[in-house]
Amino acid sequence: MEETIKRLRDILAHSYLLLTRPGDAFEPQSVGSAVTDKMRPAVMSAEQFVLDAIGFDFRTTHPHMLFVKLARLANADQACARRGWLLLADAFFTTLPVQYPAAVLAAGSLFLAHSLACDDPEKTHPWVLRVLSVQPPAREHNGKLENGHVHGKRKRRPETLDMDSEWWVEFDVSTEDIQGFVRQIVDFYLLFFSSSSVASPEFIERHQSGLPSREMSQQIGQWRMKLGSAAIK
Repeated sequence: MEETIKRLRDILAHSYLLLTRPGDAFEPQSVGSAVTDKMRPAVMSAEQFVLDAIGFDFRTTHPHMLFVKLARLANADQACARRGWLLLADAFFTTLPVQYPAAVLAAGSLFLAHSLACDDPEKTHPWVLRVLSVQPPAREHNGKLENGHVHGKRKRRPETLDMDSEWWVEFDVSTEDIQGFVRQIVDFYLLFFSSSSVASPEFIERHQSGLPSREMSQQIGQWRMKLGSAAIK
């Protein structure tokens, strides 16, 4: 099922014509703005009543400010911050914002943006390689990370972020949620990666209003290819 976006004015104009001139040809342009503006408050109130009745939560926390805070704590350079911002923006072309809270979107975007700077399998998280279907190399555990789990007691939120640790748990974000975010956003980008030939012209046309950044699609696709090639060597 796909959503077809319509302007509220057009909906109000069609409704007005159905109520007042049911037998005439539909010409929404003939309905003046004074008529639709008068109808708008009642329709908006009715919509809010219906959404309240079905339990829709109007409280929305946007992840962008939290992302900026995390990027500063991580001392991320401009390139990393820009990649993360693009990832966060493109996440809203997917269902990720309704699957995960804002903290997961912000932390996942920063983590993936930081990971994109590394194309060495030896220095990449094993579960990231598994998400990309790249065989993880054998490695010794250093006590910080082991199979994607954190060892030791929780500490209070840090003033700086150690990007080689699972820093997101300090912000009440689980590793499982980060993995889910990375898996879905990477799969989304790979659909539009030009070298993969996965996305058909029909798919592109159908998703024209929800295309991700071409720059990020290329970066994600090339990153995955480099990691795969390096792991084979």
